[in-house]
Amino acid sequence: MFKDEFKLRYKTIPFATFSRNHLKKETNEDVTSLSHRHREVELLAITGGRARFYINAEVCDVEDGDVVIISPYLMHNATIFANEDFKHYCLCFDLSIIPDDELRYNLEKGIVKIRNVVKADSNASDMLKNCIVNAFNAHKEGLKGWELKVKGNMALFFGLLAENGFIQKTVKNEGVNDICCGIIDYIEKNYANSITSTDAAKAFYVSDSYFCRIFKKNFGYCFQNYICMYRVEKAKILLRTTTLPVSAISMQTGFNSFSYFGKMFKEYIGVSPSEYRKKKDLIG
Repeated sequence: MFKDEFKLRYKTIPFATFSRNHLKKETNEDVTSLSHRHREVELLAITGGRARFYINAEVCDVEDGDVVIISPYLMHNATIFANEDFKHYCLCFDLSIIPDDELRYNLEKGIVKIRNVVKADSNASDMLKNCIVNAFNAHKEGLKGWELKVKGNMALFFGLLAENGFIQKTVKNEGVNDICCGIIDYIEKNYANSITSTDAAKAFYVSDSYFCRIFKKNFGYCFQNYICMYRVEKAKILLRTTTLPVSAISMQTGFNSFSYFGKMFKEYIGVSPSEYRKKKDLIG
């Protein structure tokens, strides 16, 4: 699975927090993250600025006071706008945190759909945001009983969603979205090998041209560029969490050339792999 660094933040329960202030930079280029999906639920409380989220086929413009809910397995990414600040709290957690058996099952199977964004002018937005912030602070402080506080706030959060009609039954999404989810699984299993769009197209029994068109439309990048960025993200995790030589990490993440690995890593991250390892806590 892609973008799974949050699992490194798990403590005694599968619950992770993340907070970042994206400070505006003197650039005309927006920053768009890679499309990805995960089994976990992701919640964001927007506390400043604005951004654009892409959740499945829905484009969601969000701003201060909004709450973003990303249900399990939904394809998603985000664009941070140039010359603008963006601030948020983020929670990412396993379905086991949710105290309702039926809701857990329905989310796992895609039987229900949760509204992707609750706007700031909704009657429930302040209470939902408070649940996120309270759970975030309980996890961060780690005081005795913090797990109960987290689970309590998540129970209240999903109760508020149900009370306000934000959880509804849905028809399982078939077609292109299922292909995209399959593509993510394919990349997860094969990124360490030498793969091309032709290889991936054959795996899904479609033409290379159709595969490339679907991929670019849904992921925002051509296949080879995405694979390269994906490998860099995996290399970041290994640089953070292991003492493996950089050359070994290069090979483990699918780069056949060590020099090319260094070049691409610096192009995407802004520093060399060795520099990133030294400054990982500052760079993120």
